[in-house]
Formats: sequence, structure tokens, C-alpha cells
Amino acid sequence: MRPVARRVFLILAFLKLLASGTYCLLVAALMSFASPSDTIKYQVYAMKTYSFGTYAACGLLHWLGALHILCGRRPTSCRLNFLCCRLFVSASALPWALAAQFLETLVQLLQAYRLSQHAVNLDIAFVYPMLVGLSTAVSPWFFLFTDPFVHRDLWLLFNCLLSFVLASGLYLVAFVPPLLSLKFGDPRQIFSMAWTTEYTLLTRYIVPVSAIDLAEKAALFGLSWFNAQRLVTNTHRRHAVVPLHRGPTRVTIRSKPRAFRILLWCNLLLGSTIVVAAVFNVVRAPACPDGCLLATHPWFAAQCECAYYHLRCQPPTVSPNFTHLLSPARLGTQLFYLHVTECPLVFGFDVSHLVPFEQLFGLTIEFSDMTTWELDSEWPDSVLAIEVRYSNLSHIPPALLKLPPDCTVLTLAFGNNMSVLPTTLVPSWQTLSRLVLNGNQLTALPSWFNQLQELERIVVSSNRFIELPEAALATLPVLTHFEAAQNALVAFPKTLLAAHQVAFVDVSNNPIAETPTSDVLGAIAARRVLADGTPVCTGARPLEGCQEVCADSCSNFERGDRICQANCLHEACDWDATDCANGGSQ
Repeated sequence: MRPVARRVFLILAFLKLLASGTYCLLVAALMSFASPSDTIKYQVYAMKTYSFGTYAACGLLHWLGALHILCGRRPTSCRLNFLCCRLFVSASALPWALAAQFLETLVQLLQAYRLSQHAVNLDIAFVYPMLVGLSTAVSPWFFLFTDPFVHRDLWLLFNCLLSFVLASGLYLVAFVPPLLSLKFGDPRQIFSMAWTTEYTLLTRYIVPVSAIDLAEKAALFGLSWFNAQRLVTNTHRRHAVVPLHRGPTRVTIRSKPRAFRILLWCNLLLGSTIVVAAVFNVVRAPACPDGCLLATHPWFAAQCECAYYHLRCQPPTVSPNFTHLLSPARLGTQLFYLHVTECPLVFGFDVSHLVPFEQLFGLTIEFSDMTTWELDSEWPDSVLAIEVRYSNLSHIPPALLKLPPDCTVLTLAFGNNMSVLPTTLVPSWQTLSRLVLNGNQLTALPSWFNQLQELERIVVSSNRFIELPEAALATLPVLTHFEAAQNALVAFPKTLLAAHQVAFVDVSNNPIAETPTSDVLGAIAARRVLADGTPVCTGARPLEGCQEVCADSCSNFERGDRICQANCLHEACDWDATDCANGGSQ
């Protein structure tokens, strides 16, 4: 092997090991720091134990391999040298090499099938099986060349890079950038129903959801690492021996063992079948009805598999035939999010329509005439988010007093007539991580609120609070976000701000005129506390960190948060940054 080729091979192997290790450790870190609601939302198998340990071990193993290359060290294990240099690169072991790749392909195929059930991005659902098919069909042809550089070196490089792309590389491109955007960009993307549908489904595919799935992913990571080690070991070995005269490159099949020829044609047939199936799945994708904004593309599906469906009643005064519109024959059985807008629903929504959808995650109802909501049948266990906005409710309806067992999100917003919450603890609310009660007439939170130990975000903006139960709120162990903009607060919630777990508080557009302490000033400057629109920020000497508001009814955090906020629906606020387009939230 020429020195230039050797350096290129080692650089590619180093980058591959570094990227794979980074991906595995990133996923392990997400598992380690995941909140209780994330554990429920993403359904990770043994998140804090087996899954975390497997991903962390795979990440460290890949990084160790990259470190060895960077330090110029070769693998020193005799057993590893034997496996890498003899078993899979010698001419007598070609059938074993192809058999190992055949098994790897089967695992990749299982993962590709699962991806087709979770990816609403057709490009991702198409690229993965295409790469599996091309890898399977092309790889055996390297062995037909007599030149060792082709049938050994280039084959190892090709196999190494393809196994990296299929084990972690594709997800580094499709999953990590949105994750970084959420962390370091606009965290409010998570409030979008479309964003939640796309990336919750993708995350449920990327993380292991069962012991078998964990074993499959561990096998792909292990084979990816092993392919890199084979490439590195072979590169060092080829550099250490005296270069041989390179004969003419020829392609021959008859001289190969019969087992090799059988495996060759099996790989060609399997690879071609996968490629044809991937193309067919895209070209002949079933048509979805109007209102289906996102859909998955499972293999062999004969009908639309809608993932996010927006049902908009036209005209708004007429109740549609929900039995027909929400039938599995029309939407498939994989519906993940249902968004209903501008439907009368005076007496609520019949949840029996949701029973056929076993993976339904969320239900959002907006702009209804709902005055009550009786629960005629049980909620599906899969439902984790229930949101009701712009209704005529004056009290918590019975259907929302008995939530699904793992429900984590409840929104009762802009009812305008709701002034009190239940006087006793609602047991089914104890699983909630997000409780949104903005746009009502509330003046106080009940005493049992501190028993909602899983709450991470509370929203009581646009109500009539004069003071907050700060001491009780500060005891909530995982509360990180509290929003109370557009109320009648006259003082900063200093006790709440002092709680170490609280990361963000919004008290914009409140009549707070008190002189802030140094701690509060620092929090305002860091935008950890939003005091925009308060006398403190609008005075003659505005504080560092203060920003203008488009209207005294709209917090800067609410504007453009992917939720239709009627209080921001003004021309001065750019019509809530188009969050109310198409008849509802985004």
C-alpha cells in the first residue's frame, strides 16, 4: 500500500471511530440526564442501566480505537490480529467474510424496517434501506478482483464506511442537528405538534425500546468498531511487509469456491431486492387524505399511515362524522398526534374514536364550543398529551379529572371562564410534567399543588394572580420553568428564583415596580428571568437584559412559540409570528 493511501485510510478510520464514539456517548448522556417525563415519552428500554451502559461502553470503545490511531499505536492483541488479519481478509476465508456481512445485513434490514415505521421524513426512510441494499449488492464484487488492493484494502474501507453510516453516521446528520438546535437555539420548538411528532418518533427509533432492539443496535456498533479495527490492522500489516508487484487486475468467478459463489448470488439477490423495495416504497407510497400533515411509510403498507392529522371542521358549526374521518381504513393504525380545530364539540370528544390507534401520543382540541366533557370510555394508555384551548369550559370537565395512566402534558388554556381548580388533589394529575393553565380567570393555586412532584413546567400566564405560592412551588423537585406573564404580580418571586432547580421564570407585563436584588438583576441580565414590559424594565433606566414587548398582553416568550396565542394575535406582534396559521397551533 502506498504511503498516501495508508494515511488516507488511517485518517478515515480515525474520523469514523471518533464520530461513532461521539454519537454513542451523546445518546448515553441523553439517557443519563433524561427527566422522568423523557423516560415515559421515549419509552427507552432500561434507560439508566443496560441501555446507558451499552451505549457508554460502545462510545468509549470507539474513542479508544481513535486514540490508538492518533498515537500511532497498532492493536497489540494477538487474538485481535489473528481475527482481523487472517479470518476475514485471507482468500481462504472469503465465504466467512461474506457470511458475516450477510448477518450484518440482516440486522441492518431489521433496523430499516423499524425505521420505515417511525420516520416521517421520506428521505431518511429511503436512504437507509438504499444504503443497505447497495452495500449488500456491491460488496461481494470486490472479491472478484485479483489485485489485493481492491479485494482487500478497498473492500475493508468500503465495508468500514458503510457500517459506520448505517450504525451511527446517518443519525448524526438526521438527529443530532435538531437536538443541538433545541438545546442551543430555540427550545420552544418542542411545543410544536409537527416537531413533536417527527422527532419523538425518530427518537423512539434511535433509542432501544426492547432487549432485542438493544441487542441489534449493540451488534451494529460492535461490527462497526470491528470493521474499523480490521481496516487499521490491515493497513499497518500491509505497510509492514515488502510491497509485491501488482499484477493485472482481473475479474473472475469460476475460480472462486462454490460456497463463495452461492453467497455472492445470495448477496446480489438480497441487495437488489432491498433496492427495488426501497424505490417501490417511495414511488408507490399510498395517498393520504387532506389534513394528514405527516405520515410514515412502512414497508408493504397498502394504505396511508398518517402520523399527524389535523381535522378542521368546515363549516365550524357542523359536527363531522368522526367515525368516518378517524377510521383506520382512512388514516391507518399508526396515528401519533390528532389535532382537532373549529369543531362544535359542545359536550366533548368521544375518546372511543381513539381506540384503534395504539401508539397515539397526543390530542389537541382548539376553537371548540365545549362546555363540558364526560368520559364515556377509558383513555387509551398510550396518550401522553391532552390539550384543550379556546373552549367555553368554566370548570375542569370529568374527562380531564381521570387522565391516562402515563399522561405528562395537560393544557386548559383560554377558557376565559375558568376561575377555580379542584379543591382536592386529582390523583391522575400526579404524573404530569407540564401543566398549562394560561388565559383563564385563576387567582390562586390550590394547596395540593406541591404534591405534583413530577411537574417540570407550569404556565399560569394571562390570569389574575396577585401573588404566588412561592414556598410550595420551590419544593417541586424537578420544576425548571414557571411562566406567570400578564398577571397582577407586584413583586418578583424571589423564593422561587432561589430554588436551584428553577432555570426560567417569565413575569413579563406584570406591574412589578420593586427594586430588584442583585440576584434578580443577574437573572434578568442572563434572560433567566423575563421581566419585559414591567415598570422595572420600562422605566427611565432600563435594566440590562430587558427587551421591548410588542404588546402589553403578549410575552416575548409566547410570541412565535408554535402555539396560537390569542393575546399575541395583533399586527404589532406580527400576528403571533404566524403561529395561528391554518386554523390553529402549529
